Order: sequence, then structure tokens, then C-alpha cells
Amino acid sequence: MVRMTSRLVFQVCLGTIIFSIGIFEASSKIDAGLVRTLIALGNQDVLVNFVGGNSRVINQIQSQSFRSREVKVRALTRELQTLTRNTQSPVKDLLNHQDIQYQSFWSSNQMVIRNAHLSLLRVVANFPQVSRIQKLPVVHLKPIKNKIVPNADAIQWGVTKIQADQVWSTFNTTGEGVVVANIDTGVRGTHEALAANFRSDHGWFDPYNGTAFPNDQNGHGTHTMGTIAGTKGIGVAPGSKWIACRGCDSSSCGGEQLLACGQWMLNPTNPDGNGTDPSKIPDVISNSWGSSVGGDTWYNATIDAWKAAGILSTFALGNQGPSCRTGGSPGDQPGVFSVGSTDKNDRLSYFSSRGPSASNSQLMKPEAGTIALMLSAYRNQQGDPTARLAFDKMVTTIEKSAVTQGLTLGFFSYRCALGFNSGFPNNEFGFETDMLIKIKCVD
Repeated sequence: MVRMTSRLVFQVCLGTIIFSIGIFEASSKIDAGLVRTLIALGNQDVLVNFVGGNSRVINQIQSQSFRSREVKVRALTRELQTLTRNTQSPVKDLLNHQDIQYQSFWSSNQMVIRNAHLSLLRVVANFPQVSRIQKLPVVHLKPIKNKIVPNADAIQWGVTKIQADQVWSTFNTTGEGVVVANIDTGVRGTHEALAANFRSDHGWFDPYNGTAFPNDQNGHGTHTMGTIAGTKGIGVAPGSKWIACRGCDSSSCGGEQLLACGQWMLNPTNPDGNGTDPSKIPDVISNSWGSSVGGDTWYNATIDAWKAAGILSTFALGNQGPSCRTGGSPGDQPGVFSVGSTDKNDRLSYFSSRGPSASNSQLMKPEAGTIALMLSAYRNQQGDPTARLAFDKMVTTIEKSAVTQGLTLGFFSYRCALGFNSGFPNNEFGFETDMLIKIKCVD
């Protein structure tokens, strides 16, 4: 009797230990900050990441040859959807059984669970397919202070400062044949400098309200698209076509909507979300948003999928300067072009975020209109309207054509490691942009 009791006690203790280990492993997948928030404030929207993300498919697609970009994007989309379906299926079954609201994203192999409670997340974390559960990011935008009035007879100083107007005349291109996109607060489709070059075919998506025509309740997205593709003297590549996705609702950008826009860029639909057409993807995407802190990888899988599809992307590095190490994510991550700010006198703006980044990526300073113009000019030079400048080649071109003459740090500037005095690139100016020289350096 004593022997059986001892054995029973041992089995109970062993079961308790195994159960405790399981709980510990599950809890370790849930960010500590999220746990504290759930305990203090209750249910939260969360982002679930899965083991391996989408990297297996990305590597597989990148190792293959395809007869066209469209064929490659179709294969990429199909394989990403299959991976996500197979990876997320057990978690979806659990959530469907409990009638929990969620949104799955095949582009990044991630999932948003809405209004989740801690006990549910502990069960979700126990699935071996789950690698991390974090609070769903929300990004806040700073308002646009200066408004530009279009004037067909006056080219804005920012356009001439980077010699974009000289590229127009020297290479006979203003961005023709290139499709640019932004993920922002939307774009006012009736704007006099933007209405003419909106590509209406699979050209607009609003994951917030499902609106049928481009609109902007803030002005931020209209401003950024105007800088990229605006006519009447305000844009760098006015000959390009533009499309847009509303990833930001007024002054903030929801993580779920940013992921939805990222996925839409890989497989654009009509405004109602139907009629996918991967042949309508853009050449370059502008993202004038980001967090105030660096080192966050939550959007990297989306960026990797864009790269696999041949889409170049730019991200704002942030307005947290003048201190060093102030770059925000995703702008501080590898694989993107990060955008800083200088004024009309080539002084580094005091608010412009500086490197070095938490991920050790180089801070570069083109913007989406610049890349669109470089791509259009390159196609003209090659005599091939479908020619593409790969990310690595674009980086090489920017690196070897940095313009340094006349640049100054301005007021209130810290000198960062590998900073202005160390040459170019550096953690203050990055690779300063002079369009005419950069396009001449493309080989």
C-alpha cells in the first residue's frame, strides 16, 4: 500500500513537472510586455508569428528561374498560400471552434487575433508551429506642416535639389512605364496634381472602410504621393502611374491594416477585395511610416515577399533626431531603402533620425520617386520596357555615387559613430541623393 501510494505521488509530481514545463514553454513565446498589458488592461489584439515565417518559400522561389515576372509572382503567391494554410491550420481550427475573430496573412505567414485573452494565448502558444505572440503594433503619424500649392510653371526646390529635372531632359523620361505605390493615409484621387496619373485598374484598396475611390482623411498620404509622382512641378517622377492602399486611418496605422496592404501589393484586387491580378503589382512602394524605436522585425516577412516579387520599397527612418540610434522600424531593417531629411540648404534636418540602426543596416537616403525615375531611365538606356533594377544593383549604384559637396550637419546635431566626418556612407546622411549622377552610374 505504501509502495502504491509512493508510485502515485511520483506520477502526480512527474505529471505536474511536465505540465509546468509545457506552460513555461508556452509562456516564453508570449512577449513579457504583452502579458503585463493583458493582466493590467484585459483583452488585446495580438500578432501571432509562426516558425520559419515565409522564408522557406522565399528561398525556394529565389533559387528558381521564371520566364516572366508575372509567372514568378503567381508561383510565389501560390506557394505562400499553401505554406500558410498548412502551418496555421491547427490554430485556425481552435479559433473557429471558439468563435474567435482573427485574420490570416499568407504573404507573411502571420495571424492577427482580435480581442484575445491570456488564457487563449497560452493555448495558442502551445502549438509547436507558433514561434512568438506579440502585441499588434500601432504606428502613429506626425502631421504634415507645410502644404505645397501646385504650379505648372514652378518646379519645387526638392525636385531641382536632387537634379530630377535634369534627368527628365537628359534621359527623356519622367518615370514613364513605372508603377509607384504608397501605404499611407490614402491619396486624394481628385487632387489636381495626381488625378491624371492614377492607375484605376486594381489601383486602390481601403482595408478600413472598403471605399471605392482613393481618398485621404489626413493629407499625409496625398503629400507623400505628390512628392513621388505629382505633376505640376511637385513630384520627382510625374510620368509614372500610382496606386495606393490605405494602411493608416487618419493619424495612426493599425498593424492589421498595414499587413493587409502589404499583402494587397503582392496580389492587387479591385476595391471590393475581389478579382486578384498579380500582373498589377507595383515596381516600388513608399512607406512613410514607422515606429519610434528600432530593432522590431514584425514587418520583415512582408518586405521579404516584396523583394522576392521584384518590388523595391522605401521606409521613413523616423523623426526622432537629433540623437544617434534613433532610427525606427521597419526603416532600420535590412532590405529596405531608408529615408531621412535635409533642407533646401543641404543641412540635415534636426528631427531626422540617425543611425547606426539596431539591425546594423546602412542608412540610405533615396525616396520612392527617386527610385522610380532611376528605374525608368534604366529601362530607356537598356531599350527594354520590362528591364528591372534588382535591389542589390540599386544599392550598388547608390553607394558608388554618393554626393557629399555642400552637406552640413546643421544645428542641434550629434556626431554619431561612423558619422559625417568619417566619409560616406555614414549614420547621419547615409547616401545623399543626386539623381543625374546616380543614373549615369548605373551599369
